[in-house]
Order: sequence, then C-alpha cells, then structure tokens
Amino acid sequence: MHEERLKQMNAQLDRISAPMHRMTALMINSAERMTDFQLKAAQKYSHLAFVQWRDALEVRDPQSLQGYLEKQNRYANEYSRCLSEDAEALADIGQDFSSQVQRVMQQNMDSMTEAARRANIQMNEQMEKAEKTAEKTAEKAADKSEGSSGRRRSA
Repeated sequence: MHEERLKQMNAQLDRISAPMHRMTALMINSAERMTDFQLKAAQKYSHLAFVQWRDALEVRDPQSLQGYLEKQNRYANEYSRCLSEDAEALADIGQDFSSQVQRVMQQNMDSMTEAARRANIQMNEQMEKAEKTAEKTAEKAADKSEGSSGRRRSA
C-alpha cells in the first residue's frame, strides 16, 4: 500500500512538473537557436567588414579609389540583402517559438484538465466510500440502539 501511494505521488509530481519541463526545454532550445543565429550573423557581418577594410588598404590612387567606391556600392547591397535575410530568419524564429509556446500551453491545459477530471473522479469515489461508511455506521448504531432498547423493554 505504501508503494502504491508513493507511485501515485510520483505520478502526480510528474503531471505537475511536466508543463514546467516542457516550457523550460522550449526556452532553452529557443535561446540556443538565437545564440546560433547571433554568432552566425556576427561572423557574417565581421567578415564583410574585414573585406571592406582590406579593400580600403588597397586604395593608392584615384583609379583604385574609384574601384573601391564601386565595391562599396556592392557591399551596401550585400549588407541590405543580409539584413533582409536576417530579419526574415528572426521573424521565422519568433513565429516558430510562438507556435511552440502555444502548443505547449495547449498541452498544459489538456493535462491540467485531465488532472482536474481525475481529481474529480477520485474525490467522487472517496465521497461515495465515505457515504457508504457513514450509512453502515448509522445502520450499526441504529441496530445497537434497537437492540439495547429492545432488551430494556423485555426486562
């Protein structure tokens, strides 16, 4: 009986803590994705900056300056493209996170509803047992009362 109670308590603890575990796992995964995104973005933008700096070192005359300025236009377009892609990637990460949070919250609501339903069933079962016990106790008391009053009358 003690083992059964322990198993029930562990099961209840699992049901209670499962939503927190799911949400924590989701947050960790999201933080990891954002960190990966930021590291890749930092690497990409720093690479573009270093390339530009190296190109600037090559400017020695008006002709090389002209070539450098033309490259700057291409770099500006490249930055713009990268920023657009990164904004889209961030939006995707945000939408994915949002949908996962909604899914986890729905699972949590479902599990909470199920837990409440089970608790209600258990409470009803316990109430029925208590009522039956009370009825039996009342019957026994009535029987004893009738038995003792019947003995008094015959005496």
